[in-house]
Amino acid sequence: MLARWDWLPETTRLAGLAKTWGDDVIRGLAEKGFNEAKMLKMTKAGIDLKVINARLAPLFEDYPGIEAFFRNAKVFEIDDSTVLLKGRTNTIDLKALGTTQNPHETTRILLTIKSGYTQILMEQKCVDEGWNILSNAKRFNSPGYDLVAEKDGIIKLMEAKSGNALSWDNFKNYFHKLSYSD
Repeated sequence: MLARWDWLPETTRLAGLAKTWGDDVIRGLAEKGFNEAKMLKMTKAGIDLKVINARLAPLFEDYPGIEAFFRNAKVFEIDDSTVLLKGRTNTIDLKALGTTQNPHETTRILLTIKSGYTQILMEQKCVDEGWNILSNAKRFNSPGYDLVAEKDGIIKLMEAKSGNALSWDNFKNYFHKLSYSD
């Protein structure tokens, strides 16, 4: 007789995670902010946890605080069937990240994660500095400014950028030459 995975007690499922994927993978994902409940949801959707762990590793080298981004995602925000990590301003397709064979798709998903993380980090920094948030982006990678903040009558129009090599060309749509006439 076969039992469905979701019929088994949670302790049995958690022990099964370690036996199936290995302690190193489970520990690696836990260090990346994924608790057992999130890992169980990912495996239920057919995601290879070794692949997810390996593909997320470079993010944690570039952005040491990003584990809080994943840790703060509530368990219910990970959809059971498609494993979309849903947050206030983002949807990250973890199933596609864990199953795609297309390196361009992997890069696209990782850039979405970087974008989301930098936007959240920028907003937290502004709040910590006493700025009042007037407007923020509804979604990552949406048109317009990522954040509009005000403090002491000064308005900040902010765009979060992440990447290893930013140049002024990345910002050409945000700066315009002003000319004044008397």
